[in-house]
Amino acid sequence: MNTIKKILILINILFLCLISCDSEIPVTFDYDTFKSNWSNWTALNITNYSFDYKGEGYGVSDNHIVISNGLIFSVTTNDAQSVFLTNTIDSIFSNIEYGYLQHKQQNDSELYLNEIVVRYSTNYFYPEFVYYDYKTDDGIVIGGLLTWYITNFQAY
Repeated sequence: MNTIKKILILINILFLCLISCDSEIPVTFDYDTFKSNWSNWTALNITNYSFDYKGEGYGVSDNHIVISNGLIFSVTTNDAQSVFLTNTIDSIFSNIEYGYLQHKQQNDSELYLNEIVVRYSTNYFYPEFVYYDYKTDDGIVIGGLLTWYITNFQAY
């Protein structure tokens, strides 16, 4: 096979690979600030605390969570089905990180994670507000699918 045929075949293969591969879409998220706040929260070594944890999206979930020695001690909720959403502050940090790392380079699809917005407590560094912003493949923003609030935090 002559050199020109080999080059043409190689170009065709590369072209087919490029058009068949989905484009990657990055997630906007300030991961460095996130890690810094998580580290600061951990350094406080707070193991006994309570907070209200409200989730909005496909429904509304209100939970009052009491943590004792780093473990969930009690949960008061408005929806028995939402109990699986209860977390410690550490597991909330873990869930945010997991969501980011799973989606930080995602293939183009009909619905994808566009941005994670987190607002942190200035005193205790935990995430007071977490908002997941999704987009569709035609650029429509679908906000509010997953929004979480932590309020009434008390350390004991």
